Amino acid sequence: MKETVIKLVEASRGNLDKAMKRAYEEQATIKTISEAAGLSKAEVERVVKDMDLSWKNVSLVVKALACQKPLRLTTYYVVAKALGRKGQGAIAVGRALATKGKVTPLEGAIVLTSNWRNPDYGGYIVPFEEPGWDIVRGSSCSRYKVLTDHGVDVREGPDSDHYLIPDDLVITIPNELRKIAKLD
Repeated sequence: MKETVIKLVEASRGNLDKAMKRAYEEQATIKTISEAAGLSKAEVERVVKDMDLSWKNVSLVVKALACQKPLRLTTYYVVAKALGRKGQGAIAVGRALATKGKVTPLEGAIVLTSNWRNPDYGGYIVPFEEPGWDIVRGSSCSRYKVLTDHGVDVREGPDSDHYLIPDDLVITIPNELRKIAKLD
């Protein structure tokens, strides 16, 4: 009987851990998750601690990329891979950029979401309107304005709501990003 109870509790705890990780991926705070799960913040942090990337490491990569001439861009996914993360690493990069330390508008602007890539157009289709982007980055400028002010070759998009960043401006190979950031 005791073994059955232990297995049931372990299975339930595994499901709770998965639910907490999923909530954290969806940008829920530690406090909100701990209140919803009836657990201490320390217990929640123990479960989600490996999901975050060090702000220092993410910052190192993004700052090195921002210094490149000509300016190049990358994606959250490639930053995560360059730092050795798999799975939901892109979310961890986004979380680090949005919540830890200071990110300049340029450093925020040069990291794109992989979902914007459209091979039919040969690049990344980026929306002009990104609710919350300027608030997160602490800038009153849009990503478009930041990129064009820094000489990035943005092009007309498929419609008036989007612009195109050509594939050749975006680093998609993690090892290339590692070299730029001098991680090797």
